[in-house]
Amino acid sequence: MQEYKKNWTFCDRDDDFHFKMKLENHSNFYYFPLCNERFHASITPILAGSASLDINSFLLKPVTEEELLSSNHSRNFWINFDDKSWSATGNSLLQKAERSEVVTVKGGLLWHEVERVNQNLGIQSNILNFVPATSDALELMRVTITNLSDKPKEITGISGIPIYARSADNIRDHNHVTSLLHRTHLTNNGVIVHPTLSFDERGHIKNHLRYQVYGVDKNGDPPVEIIPVRETFMGNGSLDWPDYVINNKDFVKPDEDFDGRYAIAALKFKPVVLGQGESTSFYLLLGIDNVLIDHTKFLGEDNFNQVLRDTKRYWGDKVSSVNFVSSNEYYDNWLKWVTLQPVLRRIYGNSFLPHHDYGRGGRGWRDLWQDILSLILVERQEVRNLLITNFAGIRLDGSNATVIGSNPGDFKADRNNIPRVWMDHGAWPLYTTNFYINQTGDLEILLQEQSYFNDQHIFRCKRTNPYYKESIGTRLHTKENKVHFATIFEHLLIQNLTSCFNVGIHNNILLEGGDWNDALDMAREYGESVAFTSFYANNLRILVGLLTALEGKGRKTIKLTEELMILVDPELDLENPNEKQELLQNYFEVVSKEISGEFREIEIGELIDYLSNIADFIIDHLNSNEIVTSADGHSWYNGYYDNIGDPFDGDFNGDVRMSLTGQVFPLAMGIVKEEQVQKVVDTVNEYLFDENIGGLRLNTDFSHVKTNLGRAFGFAYGHKENGAMFSHMEVIYIYGLYKNHQVHEGYKLLDHLFAHLCDTDRSFIYPNLPEYINQQGRGMYSYLTGSASWMIYLMVTQVYGIRGNLGDILIEPKLLDCQFKNGEAKVFTAFRELNIDLIYEKSTTKDYDDYCISGYEINGTKVDVDHRASICFKYIELESQSQDHHITLKVFLD
Repeated sequence: MQEYKKNWTFCDRDDDFHFKMKLENHSNFYYFPLCNERFHASITPILAGSASLDINSFLLKPVTEEELLSSNHSRNFWINFDDKSWSATGNSLLQKAERSEVVTVKGGLLWHEVERVNQNLGIQSNILNFVPATSDALELMRVTITNLSDKPKEITGISGIPIYARSADNIRDHNHVTSLLHRTHLTNNGVIVHPTLSFDERGHIKNHLRYQVYGVDKNGDPPVEIIPVRETFMGNGSLDWPDYVINNKDFVKPDEDFDGRYAIAALKFKPVVLGQGESTSFYLLLGIDNVLIDHTKFLGEDNFNQVLRDTKRYWGDKVSSVNFVSSNEYYDNWLKWVTLQPVLRRIYGNSFLPHHDYGRGGRGWRDLWQDILSLILVERQEVRNLLITNFAGIRLDGSNATVIGSNPGDFKADRNNIPRVWMDHGAWPLYTTNFYINQTGDLEILLQEQSYFNDQHIFRCKRTNPYYKESIGTRLHTKENKVHFATIFEHLLIQNLTSCFNVGIHNNILLEGGDWNDALDMAREYGESVAFTSFYANNLRILVGLLTALEGKGRKTIKLTEELMILVDPELDLENPNEKQELLQNYFEVVSKEISGEFREIEIGELIDYLSNIADFIIDHLNSNEIVTSADGHSWYNGYYDNIGDPFDGDFNGDVRMSLTGQVFPLAMGIVKEEQVQKVVDTVNEYLFDENIGGLRLNTDFSHVKTNLGRAFGFAYGHKENGAMFSHMEVIYIYGLYKNHQVHEGYKLLDHLFAHLCDTDRSFIYPNLPEYINQQGRGMYSYLTGSASWMIYLMVTQVYGIRGNLGDILIEPKLLDCQFKNGEAKVFTAFRELNIDLIYEKSTTKDYDDYCISGYEINGTKVDVDHRASICFKYIELESQSQDHHITLKVFLD
């Protein structure tokens, strides 16, 4: 374990878990999420950031990374005293120039507080923001001002919050024109902007939303003056040096025309005299609704504090569903934030945070299934229905809708209906569903029926169906005009068989529009993803295992849609790519027309043999044809072929090229032969490890733009998909190491990654696992990343080694000696209806590879077992010994 530069300080109290850190350099790089199920916001140390309902309804101006560095838009709050003006958020021209204030940030679940101290002026601000854990689309803000001087100060508080009130598209598209739609109203407590229309990609729509900002002081009194027009507030100044504040301008006449102008909520409160050490507070509400928000339920000290307590409790319950206790308490506390990230991505999708400026709301198909990996552990109550609903996004040709809206079953072909297929999309549903089945024992979900997605795109989006009728909606109908339903198992079988037959000239699966790496998008005709070919091979083995389990339950046959039987051809020559494609195109021709709606029963044993044969062929093909070597004796897997059929990985006359992805999936999916594992690990360490960026690079430097593979190679090397430390692949690689018992190697990478992230002088982020670390060592694209889900999945199922086995509980610890604290390591997790405290107790200093399970204890009764690496507990036996669905299981290691 390394020595960590602990820039974060964690407070781990039951009622108030948070981190704390002082900010000095580059504080404008940091941002934090604030949200509930309806409302998305972001906030920075100077209280910049956006707030919105959706892509078309922003209360505060949308921000990108560039705006974080340069914008003067913020939830600003000014204090006038002693003939001086001071921004409590630090967002004034003078403070930006001087940079002399001491700034401390606290981040909790999910609240954000900034303390700003100016000793020269003898004043301090503490500003706390959060979004209530309710169905209300609003953000609450408390500004507390303290007099640090030894003399009384008369202070006047003035908010300066610009109200954007329109779509993100209007940043440059009709920006001024859409301001003309604004109808601005004053109330005793604030400003309401009610645009007449909404101008966005939907057309000209009558608007019903009201963008609202209200405020009261500590006594519950309303503002004494309100300025609703931005140009009036700024005068000859700017948002960070406004005339109204700096020069104490008089209030505008009440009859001034406010409509059609850029709006602001400038609320001026009555003066307050503060003695030495005394404080006062102001309370603000920023919200969006069709009706006027009852701000009296939220504003004022008592209401604010109660809603804050409820919000802390709500998010605390989310992260408490998984909890780790090891010798590294610092790492354990960081994992709480990682546990929260998949929940955040379920809410935000890939939008609404500063780096995530490419999304329009909703989630991608791949994101959906990977997030469920951890949601099975964190939000397990609704997972079954969520899984079944999501299968309605699969087409009968094996492709799928790629954007999932905020409502269940809301599927779209893609953003703006772009016909594109990512070849990896068919892999994830089975992997996730298999995990769900093992965790729950719910084999019956495979026999649940669901409809198919249907739109104008056919032949895996390579053609358009001229007979498609939009009027029938997005559910596949039979020739009898009935919605066609089939089993979840059939949906999974179609996705995986069509993918395995969709091969290129090297007999690997075609890359199409990309795999997990969206930036490999320029090899649609002939590119191949060797990496994901190994994933699909393992998926076929998973299908065999599930079929075997169903057969063990007494099922002999399973019904399949009549047209699907084309894909079940035992005479198919698996070595012939052309024959596979011919069969596939024949299937596409049939299912692109009206289907019969008929089914055929097939023997489960026959299907097991068929799928096993294909899986074995693919695995043998990969190990025989896709291992490359270098002149210095290193050996690893080729990951891709480009659009002219050349391999991505290899030694090209001394120029060694290597992809991490090409090694990740063979390892994680268990297709690497035992004697090859160490060779792959050694090669990865040789060519891809870089301590300066916290771990493994995604690829070696190609030094040219590879236009026959993807836009990734147009990015500067060391950034994003071109050679950054990409968390997604790093964590799945570590998972593969643990799965192949390379525990010391896996832990080393986890340790390097965490050491880098918590050194905020390099990473410049709050606690989270970002999407990637760039060439300068900075964490990029925080919070909304699938790597967080994989990290929790890795920690629970591999490192602490508690996972399901068709509903029973398998225990297989892979902890190193250094992870035990006083001989113990613990994990708390939920399994089916049980809450389990699993305690590993080790009385020796033996490390992994040397210790074994020697016994266990349930409710004080100890049972000795023969020394073994793993042990399986029948769920029904543990459940019978639980108390209130809780059990403490102690496992002894010797």
